[in-house]
Amino acid sequence: MKYDRTNGNFDHKLNIFEDVCQRVDLPKEAFIRAFPTMLKGLAQDLYYNTHMSKLTYVDAYNKIRNFFEGPEY
Repeated sequence: MKYDRTNGNFDHKLNIFEDVCQRVDLPKEAFIRAFPTMLKGLAQDLYYNTHMSKLTYVDAYNKIRNFFEGPEY
């Protein structure tokens, strides 16, 4: 269920993450606090090294997606 760039499509992992968050009734505004739990390896390093916790959830996941998969993916 964790994304690290090498183990599958980011959007698929993001759908799983959002499904789990909704199942536990996590408010959307708290998704950014839980977001790093779906990351591992290089993706998690990028999250922490670029201080993505200061971004909105949408901005953070777009930054991860664009960095690893880019528009041509």
